[in-house]
Amino acid sequence: MTRPQPGGAKTAIIVLSAALVFMVAITAALLVTRWTDTGVGPSPNAPNAPTTDTTPVTTPGKPTFLDGMKQLTTDPNPLGIIGATDNLVVLAKNGGGDNSYPTGVDKATGTTVWQGQVGDCTGLIAGKAIACAMFTDSQRDIGETDWLDAQTGQSLGALDMSGVGPNVEDRVVTSQGLLVIADDGRPDAAPGHWTATIAYFTGPGAPVWTTPVQYYLTWADEYLYDQPFDEGQGLFAWHIHENTYVLDAQTGFLVYQAETTTAAQIFSNRLVCVGYFDGTGTPPPGNQQVDVPGSGPVTVTTCDSSEATMMPLGPGHPDLLIRSDGVYGTPCTHTWASDPASLTSTIWSIDGLCANDMAWDGQSTIYAATADGRAWAFDVNTGKVLWQGAYQTDGTDNYWDAHVSTSAGLVVVEIQSQGILDFPNRTVLRTDNGQPMLNLTSAVAVSDGVLITSIDARVNPAWNVYVPSFGGG
Repeated sequence: MTRPQPGGAKTAIIVLSAALVFMVAITAALLVTRWTDTGVGPSPNAPNAPTTDTTPVTTPGKPTFLDGMKQLTTDPNPLGIIGATDNLVVLAKNGGGDNSYPTGVDKATGTTVWQGQVGDCTGLIAGKAIACAMFTDSQRDIGETDWLDAQTGQSLGALDMSGVGPNVEDRVVTSQGLLVIADDGRPDAAPGHWTATIAYFTGPGAPVWTTPVQYYLTWADEYLYDQPFDEGQGLFAWHIHENTYVLDAQTGFLVYQAETTTAAQIFSNRLVCVGYFDGTGTPPPGNQQVDVPGSGPVTVTTCDSSEATMMPLGPGHPDLLIRSDGVYGTPCTHTWASDPASLTSTIWSIDGLCANDMAWDGQSTIYAATADGRAWAFDVNTGKVLWQGAYQTDGTDNYWDAHVSTSAGLVVVEIQSQGILDFPNRTVLRTDNGQPMLNLTSAVAVSDGVLITSIDARVNPAWNVYVPSFGGG
C-alpha cells in the first residue's frame, strides 16, 4: 500500500504492472553498490505496548543476489511478468503502447513454448488462464478480451462485455476468476463521477454477475502504484482509484462503496476495515452492518484515521490489523498490530517504523520501507524485527514515495522522485538478511517467483529472466 499524500493529492507516477510491459528504453547508467547489514534494531517498544524481541537477526551476506537463481532467457525487448505455472513462465514482450505479446517460456529449458497475439494481458487466473484484451485507442476502449490457456496459449473464447461497457478502467485477478470495472465512456477521459459496472468472470462468455457502481477518478489516480484487493469470508474488497467496493463474491451484491479511501481488508466474522485519507480528517461512511441476502450480515467500519494508516497485506493475510502513524506530517512513532474487532488493543508494536509501504511474503514475514531510507523485515505475528537494511535514495529530499515488492527470495524497493517519472531508483535486497545487493535506475521486477532485470543495459541492451535454480525451477 502506498502512503497517501495530504489532502489526497498525488503526483503522477508510472505503473509497474504484471499486465503491462516496461516501455522505456533503458539509457540510465547502472551503479552497482554493496552494503553490509546495519545490525541496528529499532528502539524499545512504545509505552503500554506488549514487549517484543526486536534484536535483529543477521546472517552472512552472499556474494551476489543471483545466488540460487538460474538465468532462464534473454530477450532484446522489454519484458513484464504475467504469471507462472509449475513449468512455465508467462511473460509479456513489449509490442508498443499498452500492448504486449503473451509468451510462454519453459522453466527447465528457457525455450519459447508459445506466443500469442498482441494484447494487454492479466493473470494468472485460477492457476491456469490469462485474459488478454486489445485496446483500440487511448481511451482504453476494448476490442475483445480472450481467455487463454496459460499452458498452450490457445484461446478458450472471448469475454462477453455487452452488458458491462467498452471502456475498461481496470481488472484484478481473484482466486477463481477476474473482476473487471468498465463504463460507457467519459468525454475526453475527464476526471469526475460517473456510473460504471463491475463484472465477475470465471471463464469465457457471459459474466457470473454484474453490479452497477458509482465511480470517481482524479487525474493523479490513474497513475497510482497499488490498487489493493482482498478476498475472503465470501466477499471481495477492491480498492481502485480512491474508490472502495465491497461485494458478495457469489452474487455481486454491493455491500459498501466509498470515495477518498486507501484500501479495505476483510477479517474474521465478516468484518471489513476501510482505510481512508481526507485532508479534513472526515472519514467515509463506516460503522454500519449490512445484511447480505442469502449470506448474512457484514460489518463495515473505518479502521484508521488521518493519524494512522492501515497497511493492507492481500488475500490470505493473518487476522491482524496493522497500522502505521506519521501520516500528514504527524510525528512518526511506531507501527503496531491490533485485533480488528478491538481497535484499542495492541498485540505488538515496533518503535521507529513508520512505513511508506509494506509487502507480505504470504507466510510469516513483512518487508517495509521507511522514508529515511531504511528497509525492514519483521515477523507478522509477533512484531520481532528480523533485520534492518538500507535502500538507495536519490540523495535529496525530493523523493516522496516508496513501493515494496517481494518474490523469488528478493525484495525490491522503488522510490519515485519529484519530477522524475521514467527512471525511479530501485534497490534489490536479499530477503534472508536485508543486504542491498544492487542499486539501479534501470528496470527490475519480481513476481510469481520470477526476476526480470535489464542490469546489463550499458553494454548489452538485453532483458534477463531468472528463476530459482532449486525445486526443479
